[in-house]
Amino acid sequence: MRTPLLSGVFWTQLRGSGLLPEGQSEIVARDLEKRGITTDADAAKLLVRRGILTQYQADRLLEGRSRGFFFDEYKVLDLLGAGGMGWVYRAANTTTNEVVALKVLLDRHKEDRGMLARFQQEARAGLVLHHPNIVRTRATSSAGGMLYMILDFVEGPSLLELLFRQQRLPWGLACDFARQAALGLHHAHQAGWIHRDVKPQNLFLLYNHVKVADFGQVKDLQGLMAEVTGGITPVYAAPETFDGVITRYCDQYSLACVYQELLTGIRPFDGSSMSQLLMQHLNLPPNLGPSPEADRPALLRALAKKPEDRWPTVTAFVRALAGSHSTGSSVPAQLSPADA
Repeated sequence: MRTPLLSGVFWTQLRGSGLLPEGQSEIVARDLEKRGITTDADAAKLLVRRGILTQYQADRLLEGRSRGFFFDEYKVLDLLGAGGMGWVYRAANTTTNEVVALKVLLDRHKEDRGMLARFQQEARAGLVLHHPNIVRTRATSSAGGMLYMILDFVEGPSLLELLFRQQRLPWGLACDFARQAALGLHHAHQAGWIHRDVKPQNLFLLYNHVKVADFGQVKDLQGLMAEVTGGITPVYAAPETFDGVITRYCDQYSLACVYQELLTGIRPFDGSSMSQLLMQHLNLPPNLGPSPEADRPALLRALAKKPEDRWPTVTAFVRALAGSHSTGSSVPAQLSPADA
């Protein structure tokens, strides 16, 4: 005699999860039994196919987990990614059905002052920086003792994912992506904030519209927020960063590294260890690889070892890139003089 679906682990967890209205799980289970579905795994697969559950939700329920699907009025749909600081989910507002990104601080970091400061910095920066090229933070709160923030959901890939697929981009596209990132960073700089960790995985695309994300390393120039020194990605870090000197010129240097990688598939500095990267950033000229000759003056200035030798603003750097190709190429929506 087979065990009824309702007696399985999956259905026990589903009833306790809140993902279905009270009593609906029993109705659904009996309907599946009538259709010859006899195992939890097959039932979960069919519910995903019907759109009643997401694959992420089904997998967690099959693992015997019924909690963590709700943060106040937001229902977790999928896991988007994970990092040293927290988990990022795709979630939906249960009242409006609007899809958002939900970032949750890992429980083990609740007592870690550095991680708490970093999480709070990202939240605060996202709340005050309103720009089309910056991922907006909607709100911050806590649920069940877990800190979380609600951000705009950017459906497209990161530039890192794009690089994995395409290795390099045409000049016009690479320059336009750099231009859009520069506009977002310039807005932050004018408001007194520095990103400090500009890299392909922190730049997201929505129909070729670039959004700068992850202000977890951001520094408030007025010193209103706690200093965070760890976590910066050394591949794209300006030389002075290693000495704790943080200015807006750091973001320009990092963006120049990203631009060259987008265009050529080669990073200007690519040591295999922290010590090698440190030595390269501090002492070696950048490896510009097959960068177009017209780009080299703009890149070399943006990648100067001393901050004061770089372009006056990050937008001045991308204006120089756009202007370096006088014929045969164009960049959509050129920067206006006011952006420099």
